[in-house]
Amino acid sequence: MNGEAIFPYSAEEKHAVACPVCRSTNPIQIVTDRYGYTVPFAGCRTCSLGYLAEQMTRKGYTRFYAGGYRGLIQALSGGMRIRQEGHSTVEFYKDVVTRLVGVRPIQSVLDAGGSTGTIGRAVAAQYRATLTVLDPAAQELPIDEQVITGWLEDP
Repeated sequence: MNGEAIFPYSAEEKHAVACPVCRSTNPIQIVTDRYGYTVPFAGCRTCSLGYLAEQMTRKGYTRFYAGGYRGLIQALSGGMRIRQEGHSTVEFYKDVVTRLVGVRPIQSVLDAGGSTGTIGRAVAAQYRATLTVLDPAAQELPIDEQVITGWLEDP
């Protein structure tokens, strides 16, 4: 797949980032992501998070979510698929959250970068919790949930 033909990622301005969880700086390796982009990737030696070691600016991400993102998903999947409950990724994250949080009362779930809210909805249902979906792409947000259009870094 030629992601550059759908969204010119290499032309976007970017800035280096440390680990988004613990802020440590880590060795970088250059990898090819699922869209065919060549990107710097780091695996955190402190907290084990895998992350992109550089990010586009907010203007770049705004352009990306305005059309490039769904175009890439469509090209990758062969159609305009949006994950539904029962999808293997949804089940995977439900299991991860259950292992990390355990089985205890939870009143609310924040699905940061939640897009359509499918994963957050499944996790919240598992705990009988309310859901809020936070995402900068207003056109991705669900209409049947509490939503915040914005960036995780702002609060």
